[in-house]
Amino acid sequence: MKYIVLSMLLLSSCIGTDGIKDQRKVIGSMASALSKKYPSVENVDCDYLTRRLRLKDNRLVVVDARNIYQFEVSQIERAIPLSKLHEVYPQLQGKEVVVYSTIGTRSTKAILELTKTNPNTKFSNLFGGILDWLQCGQKIYLKGKETKEIRFENDAWNIIPEGYKAILP
Repeated sequence: MKYIVLSMLLLSSCIGTDGIKDQRKVIGSMASALSKKYPSVENVDCDYLTRRLRLKDNRLVVVDARNIYQFEVSQIERAIPLSKLHEVYPQLQGKEVVVYSTIGTRSTKAILELTKTNPNTKFSNLFGGILDWLQCGQKIYLKGKETKEIRFENDAWNIIPEGYKAILP
């Protein structure tokens, strides 16, 4: 994974993220490498999460594992920050929890920790994270309203569709 991230950083510093022709393919490659590294973590794709969100099923919990300052700019519909998970849902048994981050690294690590204390809960990682979510044509929100802004820790992750604005530190 280190090599993928380093390659991505080098690639983006040389050509910029605007020069990446097939953004979804790059995101998929990084997410696939992560899945191979952590085969015990189940992944769901953006189509699956979209269908589950449409059902408005209260058994679905969407968790954002990114930093709180990223969450405060935008998130996937109905998402709560990881830091608030046990405040909002003290009991997770019987819930289906889909966790996401920028590409999937932080969400995968969060799932590995959460399964230790919640062995009877179904946890899934959103394959490709919020980056793939956007590439699938899905929306992100701020306080219930659609937004076109997303915050990244650095420009290397600025792999977003046209029309979105990256907020950088």
